[in-house]
Amino acid sequence: AETGACSTAPADGNVLHINVASANIKKIDLKAYGIEAAICQVCIECEGQKAHTKELRGLDPTFEEHFYFKISDPETVKVTAYFKCGGKQVGDTQTYPLDKLLQNK
Repeated sequence: AETGACSTAPADGNVLHINVASANIKKIDLKAYGIEAAICQVCIECEGQKAHTKELRGLDPTFEEHFYFKISDPETVKVTAYFKCGGKQVGDTQTYPLDKLLQNK
C-alpha cells in the first residue's frame, strides 16, 4: 500500500510526479533468482513516502501508474526505486537525485 504518496496531485507545495510506464525483464533468468512466477512490481520511495505499482503478470508488464510525492527541496531530494518479481527484489535499488532529472537543466 502507499504511505504518503498520492494518486492525485496535492494542491500545494513542491510536488514530484512519477509515471511508472512499463518494465521488460525478458532477458532475466528467473530460475537464477529462485522466482517461480513472473509477477512484477515497481517500488518507489521519496522522503519517507512509499508507493508501489500493482503486481502484474508477465515479463514485460505495462503499469502506466502515476504517483505524486510532496517534497521539500527539488535541488536536494533523492528518489529511490527498485523492481520486484515473484515477491523478490531483482537488481539493485536505484537512487535518482532530482536536481539531475529536472527539465530545462
